[in-house]
Amino acid sequence: MRLAFLGCLVCLFFIGNPYATKPGPARANIYNVRIEMVDIYGHPFKGFNGLNGFWAVDPFSGATYKAKHENHEIYDLFPGTYQFGANPGNCDGVVSKTVTLSEDQVGSDGYIVVTLTYWRK
Repeated sequence: MRLAFLGCLVCLFFIGNPYATKPGPARANIYNVRIEMVDIYGHPFKGFNGLNGFWAVDPFSGATYKAKHENHEIYDLFPGTYQFGANPGNCDGVVSKTVTLSEDQVGSDGYIVVTLTYWRK
């Protein structure tokens, strides 16, 4: 009797444990985005600006992600479509842009670069 019971335990262990945790769904890629600006002629803009922070909005869920003003980077975005922009300053702003994030856009530094057009009154 003990041998039969022990045999059943061994079978459960090697064949399939009904209490074992099942693997969950694969985790989607997560992207980091760096926002860069160009002037209205397409030249890189790196000067002082009065913008009040950059953001990304998921138009389907309405979730808003904000960047730190110092580095213009937004972290931990899931694949999908986002609208990128900035809160305008007193005399300047950017033209917002809709971008669909995907693996083929990731640069060698691990960031997806989103380029926004900067304008000044």
